[in-house]
Amino acid sequence: MKTKILLILLFTLLFFHCVDKRNGEVFKDYYYASLLLGDNNTELYQACSGFYASEASCVAKLSNISDVCNTTEFTRLKEGISPAALASDTVLTDYYRCWATCNTNFNEESNCKNEKFLDYSDYRSKQRSEISNPYQKWRYCFAACNNGQSIYEGLTGTTYPNDPF
Repeated sequence: MKTKILLILLFTLLFFHCVDKRNGEVFKDYYYASLLLGDNNTELYQACSGFYASEASCVAKLSNISDVCNTTEFTRLKEGISPAALASDTVLTDYYRCWATCNTNFNEESNCKNEKFLDYSDYRSKQRSEISNPYQKWRYCFAACNNGQSIYEGLTGTTYPNDPF
C-alpha cells in the first residue's frame, strides 16, 4: 500500500514538473511537493504556501519553501501583529492571504513572469521603491492589509505596524 501511494505521489509530482517546465514556472514544483509530501496541511501553512507561490512566480532565484513557511517564521510574524492579544494562527493566515492577493495583482500588472526579479530581496525592494502604477497599487494594497482594511475578516481590529519583510 505504501508503495502504491508513493508511486502516485511520484507520478503526480512528475506531471506537475513537466507541465511547469513547459510554462517556465518551476516554483510550482516546490509548492505542490510541499503540500503533497508534507504534513503541513494547516490553513496557516497553506496560506503561507500561497504567499510563497505569489512571490516565487516572479523571482529567478528561488528559496526553499521550508525557509519561508516554518514555525519560527510564523512566530516572528505573529509577534508583529497588533494588538498582541489578537495575534493568532487565524489572523496570520488572513495576513498571508491578503499579502498574496497584493502580490498576485502586482505580478499580473507588472508582467514579471516574463521579466523575473533577481531574487526575493530585489522583488520586495522594487515593490517598495518603484513609482509606476503596478508598484503604487501594490503599496496601497499592502498598506491596506497591514492596517486591517481588507476583505479578510480576520484582520478586523488588527494592524501590522512594521513592514514584515
